[in-house]
Amino acid sequence: MAKRNPLDLEREVVEAFEHALRVTEVLVEAVPAEYWHATPPQKGRTIAGVVAHMYGLRRTFTKMAKVGVGPTLPAKTVTKEEALGRLAENRAALVALFEDAIGHRLGRVPGMPKRTATMMAYLMQHDAHHR
Repeated sequence: MAKRNPLDLEREVVEAFEHALRVTEVLVEAVPAEYWHATPPQKGRTIAGVVAHMYGLRRTFTKMAKVGVGPTLPAKTVTKEEALGRLAENRAALVALFEDAIGHRLGRVPGMPKRTATMMAYLMQHDAHHR
């Protein structure tokens, strides 16, 4: 029988978190340019508006943890390239925050309102909900 890798829960949780946030970036990359700012068929946000909102929520929690972040994304004018750059930058910042908190066995990332695992789950669920 093949030898299996032992469970490394801390590393695997951070990897799953990072993967979940990367999925958003992959989907944004796949959006054809003509749909980025297109009026939705029903009432609601454009795709650019949804992505700007997702980034805005991530940005809020990154700022709470006292990490420097870029400005908000203007939903009406943001380009796909700008959004992808900010999403990637923010993902890296959040992963570093949670990796540090888990590595130091902190119940909370300093400045964030909920426990570390709860914040990670919330951010993953928020992205997934909008995708």
